[in-house]
Amino acid sequence: PTPTPTPTPSPTASADAIDAWMAAEDELLERTSSLECSLLSRPGDGELLANGALAGVDCEPPIDGIAELKLFTFPDTWRLRRYHRTRIEESGERVRPDPQACLQGQQGVRKWEHGSVACWLQEGRSKAAIHWTDERTDTYGIIRPESAANDRLAELWLEVLEASEA
Repeated sequence: PTPTPTPTPSPTASADAIDAWMAAEDELLERTSSLECSLLSRPGDGELLANGALAGVDCEPPIDGIAELKLFTFPDTWRLRRYHRTRIEESGERVRPDPQACLQGQQGVRKWEHGSVACWLQEGRSKAAIHWTDERTDTYGIIRPESAANDRLAELWLEVLEASEA
């Protein structure tokens, strides 16, 4: 019997993937030009880049009260939504649908005009997290406030959105 040849990876496929990744980085840097952001180095370096994101940036917080701001771009809305659901499930917190999520200290997840936003407390309620999606650009955002004072989470998130769209 004649052995079946094993296909070899196409160098073009790798080049295409690299081109797509570089284009995603350029596009994300352009979209965040109103902020001071730097690229997260390479796929696999950041948690999200290892989970399907094409590119990620770490940004200087544009407003007081934020310790960390990261933005990631995904190849499509399906992967963006899947990752958001996974993060909520893996948070270890009771993050449930709630129309008041992120408002006045309410932990939960809710829809907004262009995706969804989730807020929860972590590490014995000493740290807060805000995770959101923007389906217009298949962007995933993470804000970690300086304080777990959950009553300001929605305000911080809206201020970041406004600053990033300026």
